[in-house]
Amino acid sequence: MLLLTAALAPSYAFPAGRAVAPPPRNCATRAPPRFAAARSIRAQAAADDDDDEYEEYYEDEYDDEYEEYELSLPELKDELLSLLADQPDRGIGSSAEDAEDLLEIVDDLEPLNPQPDWSNSALFPGRWRLAYTSSKGYQGNLGLTGYGKEFETMSTPETLMRVSKSPRIVVYEEALRYDEGSPNFSDRARLAALTGDMFGTPEKLVVEGAWRATYDGAMAVIVDRLVAGERSWEPADKQAKAIRVLAACTPVFLDETILCMRSTLPEVIFVFTRAGG
Repeated sequence: MLLLTAALAPSYAFPAGRAVAPPPRNCATRAPPRFAAARSIRAQAAADDDDDEYEEYYEDEYDDEYEEYELSLPELKDELLSLLADQPDRGIGSSAEDAEDLLEIVDDLEPLNPQPDWSNSALFPGRWRLAYTSSKGYQGNLGLTGYGKEFETMSTPETLMRVSKSPRIVVYEEALRYDEGSPNFSDRARLAALTGDMFGTPEKLVVEGAWRATYDGAMAVIVDRLVAGERSWEPADKQAKAIRVLAACTPVFLDETILCMRSTLPEVIFVFTRAGG
């Protein structure tokens, strides 16, 4: 009986002599999401790059099986939040694989956007915390304003965005963290130049501006001033350039807890989560 069962079981033979059973059908366990499946296929293809016929068959069979397991909106959100929880420092230092997976999830969320008219949505105003971005400009500057890169003993570990509709104001806040409890002499001199106070240690940098919805659905932002402590000033060229990474992004997904925005480069994304306050 064992021999007869083995003889009847289908197999797939290839020129290289390899036999592989197809992916199981009607399995009670949900298949992994497409971004994880794609990673598995790439790994398999790399291991079998000498056998084009096997690679083509494997990918076609896996894609056929996956079509039966499209993720729902709640499942996509769960996958997104799970991946965000594993990311370092707003995406600064994220792996290439995680960046690809996060981009694919946002791509999948976009056609399911429950609030396509984002500028008139009651969900858009409020306080949002940046959880992840793939922007090389943001990552290279270690934050939005670029000051995180300039200071030696200070960093800007958090970026918040506060949006209002009447009037259409946007405020970005970057918390200041003093890595050694207080800034060293050179950083204190930089702070004094910003705030006019040699002994002050402001808790945050604030960027104030106005926004409008463009004809093609982007959120255009014009920055008016930066604020630290009691002093405010217009952003210098370096800071103005740094802040422009968020100057023309398009909200592509919005609900009660998540805001995903896409830059003018479609592969550059910003993912915000709702913050209290």
